[in-house]
This record gives sequence, C-alpha cells and structure tokens, in this order.
Amino acid sequence: MFLQMIYVNRKGISIFPSICSLLYTTFIVSMDRLPEVLLLDILSRLDDSADVARCRIAWKSFNNVYSHLRSINLKCNLRMYFKSRHRVLKSSKRITTSKSIFRNPFLCLKPSSKVTQPYKSIFLDLISNMEVVESVCISLENETKDMWYNYFVAGSMDADDLHFTDDTFVIKWLPRVSKHLKSLSLSSFSTHEFSNVLRLVSFYCHNLVELKVARAWLSMSILNPMPMLTSLTLESIYFNDNNLTTLIKRFPNLQVLKLINISGVKCPIIHLLNLKTCHLSISPFSYAPYSMSVITPRLITLRLESTSCIEVTIEAPVLSHLHLLLVHPNKSLVVKSKNLKTVWINSKLLGTLLDTFHHRSVDKLTLDSSRKWTNHIDFSYVLYNGFRVFPKMSSLCMQPSVWSELEACGKWDVPYRMIKGLKTFSAYLSLVDPSLTFSCVACVLDKCVRLSEVSFLIHRKVSGKVSKRFMSKCMSRWPHLEWRCGSWIEGMEDSWGDQLVRVIGRRSGGMYINPAVIQKKSPICEDGMAKANADHSLTA
Repeated sequence: MFLQMIYVNRKGISIFPSICSLLYTTFIVSMDRLPEVLLLDILSRLDDSADVARCRIAWKSFNNVYSHLRSINLKCNLRMYFKSRHRVLKSSKRITTSKSIFRNPFLCLKPSSKVTQPYKSIFLDLISNMEVVESVCISLENETKDMWYNYFVAGSMDADDLHFTDDTFVIKWLPRVSKHLKSLSLSSFSTHEFSNVLRLVSFYCHNLVELKVARAWLSMSILNPMPMLTSLTLESIYFNDNNLTTLIKRFPNLQVLKLINISGVKCPIIHLLNLKTCHLSISPFSYAPYSMSVITPRLITLRLESTSCIEVTIEAPVLSHLHLLLVHPNKSLVVKSKNLKTVWINSKLLGTLLDTFHHRSVDKLTLDSSRKWTNHIDFSYVLYNGFRVFPKMSSLCMQPSVWSELEACGKWDVPYRMIKGLKTFSAYLSLVDPSLTFSCVACVLDKCVRLSEVSFLIHRKVSGKVSKRFMSKCMSRWPHLEWRCGSWIEGMEDSWGDQLVRVIGRRSGGMYINPAVIQKKSPICEDGMAKANADHSLTA
C-alpha cells in the first residue's frame, strides 16, 4: 500500500515526507509497546554483540532490557576496524547521529588524538551492566595478509587494540562475571605479548565448562585445578612438553581437547581418562616432534596433524573415527583399537602409511593427498593396499587430488575378490575432460557389482549444463544405482544440490528430475570424516 501511494503521487505531490514521518512515528509507538520478553528475545537472536550495541544506541527500549542477556558474542571485523580507525581519528568535528552510529558502532566512541580501543570499549560497556553472564566469546573475522601489514608496518593502531588476552583487560570484567560463567572464548590478533589469562581463569572461574584461547603467549605456571572444565581448545599457542603435562594435571576431566596449530612440543603425551574427542595439530612452521602418544580408554574421535613424526602411538580401545595428516610418516604408527570404523588418511606416502594398519573392522576409508605430493604416489598401489588392509571396507571416498591422479593413470588394478564388499562410493570431480572422467567412472563402477549408492561432488566452477549432462549420462548407464550429487570448492564446506541436480528420479521410460522432493539427512560423521549435509534420495 505504501509503495502504491508513492507511485500515484510521482508527479510532485509532497506526500512522501509526511508518510515517512507517520510510519516512523507509528513504528516507534509500536516498538515501545512491545513486552520486555519479546524485546529480549529479539536481542538474543543477534549473532554479533556489536549489533546489540547499535540497537542500544538507536532505541531506548533495547537499552533498558539488554542487561538481561546472558551471553556476549563479539565478532571483530578487522577490515571494518582498520577503515573505521582512520575515520574516527579524522572525525573530531563530525556530529554523530543515530543513523550514522547504527551503520558504524565505532562512531559512538569519542574521537581523540590518542589511540582508541573501540572493540574493548564496546565489550566493557556491554558487560558492565549485564546481570548474569554465562557465555563470553570474542572472535576475529576477515583476517588477511594485508591486515598484518596495516598492523605492523602502516602503524595505524597500537599493539594493544586487539590484544583481548591482555591481563589488564581481562581483570576488568572477569571477576564480576566469573560466578555464572560456563563458556569462555578469547582470540587475540597476535602473540607478541605475555598473558596470564589461564591463571586468571583458573583462579576465578570455578564453574567454567568450556574454554578456548587463540593466539596468546600463555603462562602456565600456578594454575588452579578446574574439575568442572570438560572442553579445552588452544589455537596457535607455543608451549613445551612440561606445559602440556601441567594442563593435563590441572584439567583432569576433559572430554574434548583441541590443540590446534601448536608449536614447541617434542614428545607430546596425552593421557586423560575421560577424553572422548582429541585434535592435535602441530604447526608446519615448528620443528616436528620426535613422537606423539595418545593413551585414552574412552577416546572415540581422534585427529592428528603433523608434517613429520618418527613414532606415533595410539592406545584407545573404543576409538571409532581416526583422521591422520602425516606428511612424512618416518618409522612406525601403532594404533591399538578394536572398534575402528572410519579412517581418513592424508599423506605424501599413502601406501606406506596404509601398511601400518591391521584393523579388519574398518568400514569407511577416505583417501586424500596434497596436489604437490601426487607425483610421488602410485595410486594403483594405494587402492590395492587399501582393500588389502581393510577387507571389510564397504565405503570409499576419494578427495579431489586422489581422483585427479586416478584419472591421469587410468588404472583400477584391484581384483574383484577384494572389492566385492564395496557398497558406497564417492568422489570429488573437476570435470576438466568429462569424457575422460566418465571413462574412469565406468572403470570403477563396472567392477563394483555390489555397489548400491554413488555420490559425486562436482567443482562449483563447472557450468550447470555440463554437470547435469554428466550426471544424466551416468544415471542412464547405471540405472540400478542410487545417486547423490553436490558441489565443492577449496576452502568452503561441501553442499549437496546447489546448482546441480537436486533430486534424481527414475521412471520406466527414462530419467527425469524431480525438484519438488528433497529429503534431508544428517552428516555421516563429524570432524570432516565424510562431508555430507543432505541426502537427495531416489523417488519412483
């Protein structure tokens, strides 16, 4: 109705400003009459607490109820920060309005000739009036190489602006909210300053359940025990073996432990009785450890990443999912588990690494390798070894580089007696030459007579017509199979059905596409074991 009135009065009748004023006044009155419970629900649905700060400034009703929120999730957009940094310093004579503040929350700060701390000020202003805080998260977004140039070379800001693990900053708010705090996540922009944040957390937060710290030079001395803590994530942290031993002793009831991109350890040993999920990733810029040992009786999912390691020992009787990224597995890999079901291997020496396994219980295998390593791998030998080592394997997945090399060599030298149990097959296709890809697919599918389901993920840069034509050709050739198709691209999650055949159907007279029925399915397993978010089933 509003647009219709504007259209009718296009010839100069000045009704547009009055209508806008009337609607704006009506909106204000209506919002002021909303109950506090509804206003609080609106604020709680905002993913970024910077949006909460904008709403507080733009609307008095939001400012009155925001103190009842129980969580803070501040996302620091670095690109926006660096642009606003210069804008704030040059706007000392600018009159800030509610409209400009709503667009940029940094304008609510008083500009000065000194270096300001926008995100810290926003955070402290929010948390200072909140009654009960159960979750705090400060994360960084849009980090690129040019950000580091602005940070260190251009001199556009002080080093303390994005140092959220700074002791003086943490001590201002942590003691007040520590009583009810259950989840805490802090990320800094760099690790050049020493931090006692772990010591402060262990001293104040006795009810904390989940803790994450990223990019900090941590002190791990004088830590109090935290028996309530069940999840710990440390990312881009430097510490030695003694520090790791101290963490394990002080946090004995951990069920989730993620040490991502760490450096400094030489012989890490993880021995936790209640641990169920573990992720240990060694920084590629650090010296490779001599050995790694994971001894946990209840471990279910394990992910190990390292450029090289002489010896890897895994003692986990109920381990079910194993993800290995070992570029140069030098000597030995010992995996003691009777329940291993899913294995993901990424290595420069895939065949050698497969020889170390002796687990007949493995049901799903994923083969991956970096493109710069593929010239050193005989994939025919790798496939033969995979079926030989895992005779009960019923599901096989080939990542992009592995499938590309298989297309290049054009061999599938695996005896029928070894592949007769394969029921599910998936591959990541680039379709550089669709005819060559189809011939390679035919070489695989014709030998797997008991196959029931095939999943193809096609690169997103491939046109939809080429993808649909390829899938139709495959379905016509093997009409008895169930088909799933999706798309993939580097650095992003896989998607099923985007820009491709959404739901594939089958009729007696030929193939048809039925986009009306889409059946969702949960992921096959977690931590990248098999990237599947939806299942598009066959309909008759």
